[in-house]
Parts: sequence; C-alpha cells; structure tokens
Amino acid sequence: MKSLCVKERGKVTHSLPMSLMIFGEATLTSLIKFNQMKRGIFNKYVDYVCQETGVTRETLFKKNRSAKYSTARFLLYTLCYERPMTIVQIVDLMAENGYVIARAGVEYGIRKIMNSGDIDANEFISKGLESCSHETSVANA
Repeated sequence: MKSLCVKERGKVTHSLPMSLMIFGEATLTSLIKFNQMKRGIFNKYVDYVCQETGVTRETLFKKNRSAKYSTARFLLYTLCYERPMTIVQIVDLMAENGYVIARAGVEYGIRKIMNSGDIDANEFISKGLESCSHETSVANA
C-alpha cells in the first residue's frame, strides 16, 4: 500500500496510508493535530518515568537490556497504553525519540507489567495517570 509521508523540519514525522487521502485535507490535518496531542502526553509520561525511576531521557531511549532501563520503558508503555494510546502510536513515538522497537516488544512490556501483580508498579501507573492528567487539565484551563 502506498503511503504519504509528512515532514516537519526535514524529518518524516508521520506516514499515512493513501487510503486516508480520500477523506481530504481536513482528515490529514486532524490526524496530525491528534498525533501532536499524543506526542505532548507521551513527553509528559517520559518526564514522569525518568523523574520517578532515576533514569535519564537519553538512557531511556538507548538500546540497553538492563532491568533498570527495560522496566522503565515497560512502565512507559503501560502508562501510554492506559491513556489510552494504541500500540502503533507507542511504537511511532518511541521511534521518534530514537528507540526503534517492534509492536511485539511493546506488547511484551505491557504484559510484563500487567501480569506482574506488583502493587508498586500498579501504584506507579495510577499516580502517573493521575498526575499527568491533572497537568493536562490545568494546561487546558
């Protein structure tokens, strides 16, 4: 299937299937705005995860299989998924930050956190959703 690539500042930021073009320019514009909104929320979650886990943004998006860093990424995936963001959106947002991962890797991380039964992880997710949604509602007021 052919796709349309949207560039911002010389970098491809979105790749949309040509089938969406039948809806016209308004659909393309609304999809881009929707993705920009998700990008802002994603960045808030990244900041939250980094602050709470003591991991820098740079190391969060670096290929490292160490438990400290992979758990931080798994928590980020789960926060985004609970938002709700789709797996594809999470994969795209990770790639925008230099961390290329397949859909299966994101699904694995989410399952790992959800099935862990770890009360601290569940509390971390709840607090993250609450604090970031509070910031979003204050910013929109």
